[in-house]
Amino acid sequence: MVTYLVREGGKGLFTQEGAQLEAYCTGIGKALLAQLPENELEHYLTGNFIQLTPHTLTTPEALRADIKRVRDRGYALDNREMDEQIACVAIPLGKSGDTMVALSISGTDMQLSPERAERMARKLRKIATHIEANTSVLAVRHTGRPEIE
Repeated sequence: MVTYLVREGGKGLFTQEGAQLEAYCTGIGKALLAQLPENELEHYLTGNFIQLTPHTLTTPEALRADIKRVRDRGYALDNREMDEQIACVAIPLGKSGDTMVALSISGTDMQLSPERAERMARKLRKIATHIEANTSVLAVRHTGRPEIE
């Protein structure tokens, strides 16, 4: 499960702060899965994956191939896998202790076409570089919101 700690903008999208969604069918979830050591990813892939839309990847082989693409290109895509009209691009931000962090941007499938998703991934990478350069430790306190120390 992926827990959304901070959400900004985008009225009408289903994600909310504190919400939990499955990792296999969300862009941010795939960005997090790509950060797992191989043995942990293989263990995760033994689970059951429910087809939420006609685009949801549900076999270990398809998910493994998708995670490989995430690792190779540096960003994850959810192309209408969680919701028929929502797309997402996400990038891994790294780890702080046992906590993995990723950034994502979502929109309608019309707003976030595959071509635009690649441009958004580059912008997210710039934001991530700025965050990494200006943050020594990313900690999640009892409030559930990330704090910079």
